[in-house]
Amino acid sequence: MSRLGLKVGEQVEVRALEEILATLDERGTLQGLPFMAEMARFCGSRFRVHGRADRTCVETHRQRGMDDTVWLEEVRCDGAGHEGCQSECLTFWKEAWLKRADGAAAPALGPRPPPSPWPFPVRDPGGKHLCQSSQLASASYHLGVWGNIRTYLRDLRYGNHTLGELVRLAFVFANLKIRGQWGEYRALRGDQPKTPPFQPLDLRPGDLVEVKTPEEIRMTLDGNGRHRGLPFTYDLLEYSGRRFRVKRRIEKVVDESTGQMRAPKNAVILEGVRCTGNLRRGCVRCTYLLWREAWLRKVEGTT
Repeated sequence: MSRLGLKVGEQVEVRALEEILATLDERGTLQGLPFMAEMARFCGSRFRVHGRADRTCVETHRQRGMDDTVWLEEVRCDGAGHEGCQSECLTFWKEAWLKRADGAAAPALGPRPPPSPWPFPVRDPGGKHLCQSSQLASASYHLGVWGNIRTYLRDLRYGNHTLGELVRLAFVFANLKIRGQWGEYRALRGDQPKTPPFQPLDLRPGDLVEVKTPEEIRMTLDGNGRHRGLPFTYDLLEYSGRRFRVKRRIEKVVDESTGQMRAPKNAVILEGVRCTGNLRRGCVRCTYLLWREAWLRKVEGTT
C-alpha cells in the first residue's frame, strides 16, 4: 500500500480487520509495530488524525523516529488484551491500516471483539508484554541531528506545529540544554536518601484535587527525585497549583522500558492531564501523566 501522507485534522477510516491482518508479519507487526487486539474494535470506524509520529518520545531513550505512522484523536488502548493495563496509551496507526474518508464522520459502530484467540503473541517466553508501548524502541529508529531537523520540517508540512510553536519549542529546548532549566521547570530532588512517609488520600474517580507547590512536592521526594521509585519529572510542574478531577486510580500498568506489569501504589491519573510535549521538543503523544497521591491535596467540600 502506498503512503498516504496524512495531515493533522484529516478524516480517516480504519480498514477492515482482514485487510490489516494481511499487512502483518508472523509476529503481528508492521515495521516492528504491533497491531494489538485492543485496536480491532475500531475497524470500520472513522476518526480525525491527531498528529504524526515522525518524532516520538520513547521511555529511557532519546526521541526516536517512525515512518508512515499517526495517532488518531483520543483513540486509546483499553488494556483488555494485556491484563487490563490502565495506561490508556494513545495507539499508533500505520498508514497502511487506514484510508482517507470523505464526507461526515461515520457514527461509532460499537465494539468489535477481536478473533479469539488472538493469532499473534501478546507475551514473550519471559513474560514480557508485547504491546506497542513495550515494542516502541524496536519499532522506531535513532534520528540524529539531520533526522530531527527533517521531523521539524514535517511538523510544518503536515500540521503537527506552526512555525511560531516550533520557534518557542526551540527556545525552550535551548534553555533546558544549555542552562539545565527553564524557569521553574527543573528536576526536583529531596533531601533524604529514602522516600519520606506520607498519609495516603484514598482518592476516587471524580474527587477534586489540587497539585501541590514545587517546594511541597520536593519534600515528598528522595535524593534521586523519586517517590517510591516513581520520578517526578519537570513535565508535571506546569500543573502546579491547578485543580483537576481524578479520572481513575492506577493499579497496574505495563512498564514501557521492560514490558513487565507494574503495580503502583497510591497513584492516579487526572482528567485531561496529559504530557503537553512543551518540554519534550513538541512530541504530541499525549501520554497520561501518573501522579502519586503525595503530590496532590484533596479539595474538600466541593462537588
